[in-house]
Amino acid sequence: MDHLADRAGRVRACARWLLRQAGGDPYAHYRELVTDPERVSAYAVTGFREVAGPSDGPLLHALLDHPDGAVRAAAVAALRRLGLTVGDAALLAMLEDPCPSAAREAALSLLPGAGRLDAAALAARTGPEWPAHTRRAAFRMLRGRGGSAELRASVAMLTDPDPGLGRQARVTVVNWNWLSTLDEGEAHQAELGALLARAARLLDLHQLRL
Repeated sequence: MDHLADRAGRVRACARWLLRQAGGDPYAHYRELVTDPERVSAYAVTGFREVAGPSDGPLLHALLDHPDGAVRAAAVAALRRLGLTVGDAALLAMLEDPCPSAAREAALSLLPGAGRLDAAALAARTGPEWPAHTRRAAFRMLRGRGGSAELRASVAMLTDPDPGLGRQARVTVVNWNWLSTLDEGEAHQAELGALLARAARLLDLHQLRL
């Protein structure tokens, strides 16, 4: 029954069908896989999510501390897709996870509530001392918040060493409606002026949407 944990969803579905035809229970097999530290894998967790229900939340939560980053990422994704919540504190800590996929899944789970997160704490994770995947996840949160938090982060990341992040920041700043931000009271005039001056030193002033 190795195919129950295949990376392809169609293969997993076929394996479950064959198991049922033989009188087996895919759910029981998946529970056995994901509760065995030696056998659990990311795709076993994904397959388990395909047959699991809300009552399986505690089992998936336990996998958030698994030593394999891919398993941690799959557990976060499974909880999200089952509509089960993970606390903001745990997800924010996972933005610093050494596994890029775990940080990415944590960001996806946090994104709907980005507006309630501490913008300063997120901005601190966009500094050059952090790995690119952590900066990327934190920047995604700040972009999800919008407003002056997004603008500050975008201007700061114009010089990010990661080409993709620098490109995202550039597009955001070039298309930013600065006057709207001022009119809505999102930032003080002096701060906006300083951000604009910094952006103008790095970009063609005529490109900026003033």
